[in-house]
Amino acid sequence: MATHVFEEISVSAEEILQCSYSSWSRQVPQENLIPSKVLAIPREFLEYLESESITIPRKVEQATPNSDNEFSDWEEEEEERVDPTKNFPQFHQEIIKGIKELGGVIIPKLNWSAPKDATFMMINNEMKCSDVNDVYILLKLSNHINHDLDAAFEEVKEVPDIKYEMVLKQWININPALEFRIFIRQGRIIGVSQRDLNYYDYLEGLKPTFQELIDQFIESIDVNMEKMIIDVYIPKPYNRVIIIDINPFSRKYDPLLYTWNELLQETPNYEIRLINENNLGRFSHKENSENQVPLEVINASMNTESMIELAQKWSSN
Repeated sequence: MATHVFEEISVSAEEILQCSYSSWSRQVPQENLIPSKVLAIPREFLEYLESESITIPRKVEQATPNSDNEFSDWEEEEEERVDPTKNFPQFHQEIIKGIKELGGVIIPKLNWSAPKDATFMMINNEMKCSDVNDVYILLKLSNHINHDLDAAFEEVKEVPDIKYEMVLKQWININPALEFRIFIRQGRIIGVSQRDLNYYDYLEGLKPTFQELIDQFIESIDVNMEKMIIDVYIPKPYNRVIIIDINPFSRKYDPLLYTWNELLQETPNYEIRLINENNLGRFSHKENSENQVPLEVINASMNTESMIELAQKWSSN
């Protein structure tokens, strides 16, 4: 019996850098982007993200004069806690300003990754942030963000100089049924997969519309990469494609309804693969299920201070 040898997929440092948000977003029409703001990250903020301590800026509670304050002991403890933003006060204000400019609710990410694996710490289990402290909590507790900082170039021999950035994306309510992953190789589409692996009966009838839109979209953008993976969103009334992210063409990313062996075969045409009723049980799952947590974490997520206390206990253990 012949042994199958996996075809190597080489990824260069340049290709990884091209997938950094500010690199590819400048080459894409605004109509294909979610409104966003890119902030250059200072060294002090990187040190904060990489530190083991989990602290966020203190919010001052306003007490009524001459009244008993049940939070007085808590405030004394808070005064002893070091405010992490003292090392990056200007950047802290830039984040606050960016949130306001983008409508008051945003999703944060770094060059390549968003902290979607840390949403268990948020009340609504979503990445949406209306407060700067929400941004800090998500970034500090995300393995995806740690990957950007420590392992973004693990597939290459020489690590280039990296200009880290924080991207604040305006929050939009995305229907996960309408997200797709597009695989590009040698400058052409080789496959498209539904991203949310659950069954939606109305998608099959929209396949021709999706294919026409995706074809037009790929022809219209001027991203200087021969191979890549593009995650997109096609909202109603199905007349435009919005880019969620662009990633390197690499085995480290999930091929979803394809296999990497299929994606590396030469085929004249591509197909849009959707979940159907027959494979519903096989693929239905919770995204980031590896990050599901005990009930006490859910309870703690209802209170910011409880979240920080619990996270500090994890860190000490």
